[in-house]
Amino acid sequence: MSRASLRIPTPLGDLEFLAEEINESGLQLSLNSVEFEPLLPPGMSVTACHCVLLHINLPVKTTEIQFEAKLHSNVALEHGAETGEGLDAQAWRSKQFVLLVGTEDMGLLTARLPHIVVNGYPITYSENSLAIRVTCPLNTDLLSLHFVVAWNELPEPGDCSCWFAVDQRHSEIAAALN
Repeated sequence: MSRASLRIPTPLGDLEFLAEEINESGLQLSLNSVEFEPLLPPGMSVTACHCVLLHINLPVKTTEIQFEAKLHSNVALEHGAETGEGLDAQAWRSKQFVLLVGTEDMGLLTARLPHIVVNGYPITYSENSLAIRVTCPLNTDLLSLHFVVAWNELPEPGDCSCWFAVDQRHSEIAAALN
């Protein structure tokens, strides 16, 4: 089974990004991250923003992929989904910080990658994670999935700055990593 992982330290704990194929197919998974300057409305800013891109190279048979952002925190946090048009995002808050992780919602994901197969809604939430699960058909061209992570001290400089920071198009993320 092919796996890839990386960690980004945040004020609320390490955020681990895990990618794995669910069935053996000899798939090549590659994770890359970079600090990212998001396009934000005037008056908004974030302390830090990173994008993480998963590259999946040409499966030789149909394979299921799970890509997850998992927060490892030692403090009690409020958490919850913060979705929007084109965005699935998970937020965590302490008394001092807010941290968001976001990705494309099902509409954008399936429009950009019409050949993937999804069973139900491909994005799931838990207390400490946000995950994407898709099936890549045989001989699929190179494909990629992404997460964007951003954080701020509270109160944010502009209300919802982190939300706007993680609401970035896949083409912008891919360009930042190339």
